[in-house]
Amino acid sequence: MGRNATVVVLEDALSAIEEDGEFGKKVAHAIRNLRGTAVIDATNRRGGRMKAAVVVESHDSTHLVRVLVGNDTGVVE
Repeated sequence: MGRNATVVVLEDALSAIEEDGEFGKKVAHAIRNLRGTAVIDATNRRGGRMKAAVVVESHDSTHLVRVLVGNDTGVVE
């Protein structure tokens, strides 16, 4: 049918995510080019960058995948 991706969003970065007009494009790029895990930075209006999300995995939507989340990342179980 399609594909699903697991993305861990760091809540401490929500303000920077809101300010980053390119964040959606960054997430799409990271998922499409995923090799292992991918860190996604967000940039605030002052130009500061911070780790905002991590793409953990991508899989066929007909399967279930267990993912453990902690320490600002995730691991496929």
